[in-house]
Amino acid sequence: IEAALLESEQTKTLIQTQPRLGESDAAAQVFYNLGLCYAEREDFDQALSSLEASVGSLSTQGPLSSALAAEICGAWADVYFEAGEASKAVETYDMACQAADAANDIDMEE
Repeated sequence: IEAALLESEQTKTLIQTQPRLGESDAAAQVFYNLGLCYAEREDFDQALSSLEASVGSLSTQGPLSSALAAEICGAWADVYFEAGEASKAVETYDMACQAADAANDIDMEE
């Protein structure tokens, strides 16, 4: 976990110095990975911050309507739950469900 955390932190620094990189699925994936690493270490504040940044990266591209968005929102909700913030967990699980539903609707249209 420590090696993954170090690599993700270095990539995060690059993303933060190049704002256009922050508006991509790749940036969302980096912040997602960071969030998972911090959650594993039970550093919930950093995990929540990283997962929020991940969702923010996806939000710049439009509505949350992909399987990746649903996965990230689900992980974000899990961390809220683990941190003892049940009401925020429920809200974020709802976001995950909405993103999954939207992704399924898009898949059905194609």
